Amino acid sequence: KKIRNDAKNRKAFIVFDNLERIFDKPELMEELADIITLADDSEFISNNVRLLIVGVPAGVKDYFSKTPNHRTIANRIIELKEVTRLSEYEASRVIKHGFETELGYKIDEKNSAAITQHILWVTDRIPQALQDYCLTLALHAEKNGFKIHPNDLQIADRTWLTGTLNAAYQTIESQLNERDTKVQRRNQVLYVLGKISESEFRTNDVENAIRTHLYEGKHDVTIGGVANCLAELADGNSAGGAKQILRRTTRGDAYMFIDPLYRMCIRAMLRVSNEGKVEKIGLESIE
Repeated sequence: KKIRNDAKNRKAFIVFDNLERIFDKPELMEELADIITLADDSEFISNNVRLLIVGVPAGVKDYFSKTPNHRTIANRIIELKEVTRLSEYEASRVIKHGFETELGYKIDEKNSAAITQHILWVTDRIPQALQDYCLTLALHAEKNGFKIHPNDLQIADRTWLTGTLNAAYQTIESQLNERDTKVQRRNQVLYVLGKISESEFRTNDVENAIRTHLYEGKHDVTIGGVANCLAELADGNSAGGAKQILRRTTRGDAYMFIDPLYRMCIRAMLRVSNEGKVEKIGLESIE
């Protein structure tokens, strides 16, 4: 009633934000399901207050439909289309307008395209991430006379990884091969997942990406073990029970990131050495 009174003649919502924080916690999802059943409560209906669930993971309706005790919950949910990435043009305009027009910063003219491309790459052109990263970069560049140079990106990466992406960094780190294996297949899979821009990907997509980015020109190399790696990353049982970072799509024939922050983190933290090995960039080494 209080929410209805506060809203007066406007639409009223009870908002549950950051769903991604509990998506892998069944007991909390159970509690959320109980709350959703309030949609049928006569007093709740009479006050015309709606529930709004906000978060990164897609497929919330599908989650409940696959849970035997919660199939009726799925009927109460209308899943809205997620916020999409900006186009390269839109994101580039945001960067240029924000730094140069609004803030009066100077972007190194010789490296302007490379700087912009790096920002687009690590943020995946997702609006919130783009804004967050650019704020991090702006705060650092402010100390250097409001000028942005390529070296500033490394500092911004480190600050972003130790701040916004810290939890994602720890999760990706736990999924890397613990020992120096010859093939490093799981590390290779993780690395190329950052290279794939599509939201959904299949085993053959990942195999092709490994061949393209890590075995260019080596057509006789067999790319094996990818299906198993993807299954482990989705089940959360690789690397000694590390947290899952992928989930299977509704059809079950492809995968997607549980949280797009994992893709951004991979792009910022993994590199390929001169010897062709996938290596993480330790937070202490990013200067």
